[in-house]
Amino acid sequence: MSTNIIGLPMLLFTPASGKDSVAHVIYQNSGDSEATKRPRADYMEMVQGDITDYMQATAIDWLVRVAGEYRLLPETLFLTLQLVVVTCMMIACKYEETTKLSVQVICHIADNKYRKEEILQVESAVLNYLKFEMAVPTAHFFLRILN
Repeated sequence: MSTNIIGLPMLLFTPASGKDSVAHVIYQNSGDSEATKRPRADYMEMVQGDITDYMQATAIDWLVRVAGEYRLLPETLFLTLQLVVVTCMMIACKYEETTKLSVQVICHIADNKYRKEEILQVESAVLNYLKFEMAVPTAHFFLRILN
């Protein structure tokens, strides 16, 4: 039996599911995607060296409070923890949530520091940078399978 990058067995489903099952293929593809698309461990030091630990902690604390206030799914929070915080939260909500946060709500969350047009412009830039590849499995995806 093969294992993923952290040593967990690739087949966590019933023995009857087999290697050709849809569940196994989804899990295998997610593991492959995780291995090729996960963020680099040294990303912050290499790309954003001017951002201090305090600044990172403040942004993450704010994100967690907003996610709690708007009752967002954990998947949305995991997908939001990088890049341009407000815009990435809006993109993650569009991808994961059934109830979307409007651009006006995102502006309000950000204390109206950004105009609607600015957020939409950054959204476009982020999605283009990601080549619209939003289907990267998060840790929550794998933890949900283990339950």
